[in-house]
Amino acid sequence: MRQGRELYRKVHWAYVRAGKPIKARVETQFELELVNGSRVIVLPGTEATARGLSGIDYLIIEEASRVPDEAYFAVRPMIATRPHAKVIVMSTPFGTRGFYHAEYQRIIENKMDILFDGQTDRWKYFEVPAEKCPRITKAFLEEEKQTMGEWWFQQEYMCKFMDAQAAAFRSEDIARIVSREVETWSL
Repeated sequence: MRQGRELYRKVHWAYVRAGKPIKARVETQFELELVNGSRVIVLPGTEATARGLSGIDYLIIEEASRVPDEAYFAVRPMIATRPHAKVIVMSTPFGTRGFYHAEYQRIIENKMDILFDGQTDRWKYFEVPAEKCPRITKAFLEEEKQTMGEWWFQQEYMCKFMDAQAAAFRSEDIARIVSREVETWSL
């Protein structure tokens, strides 16, 4: 909820800065509805409280790596009746788990173009490591690497999905021993 409020503050700031070109019907701390029917609504990141909206054009999930899978799958039906609807999922990685990592893995496995402006049949994937951000200095990144250590630095600044530090096996090792070509038995 806190992260959603932060994003909403930026959206509202842009609306006010543009001179409120379309009159607001509702303008609260968590919702902006314009007289033309457009609206921005902040919903908490829980499955039980994020349900119910429909016919939306943009579903934005911020800090997606920390959103529980059940919350993500509960809001996807919001776009069911809108073939042009866009789902925007943004985040830094947070381990090799969850829907955010699964979608990333699907991009990798299907050998989709994942360069900085890569396009896929279903996803547009953008990856911007901190070293590509002109507002972040190399000196700051070096200090962060020394302060955080390599594991946290790679995840927070370099867009790397890292296995849990206490994991007995790396996810890439497990993936290598699993074969999708093995026939499963129906018992």
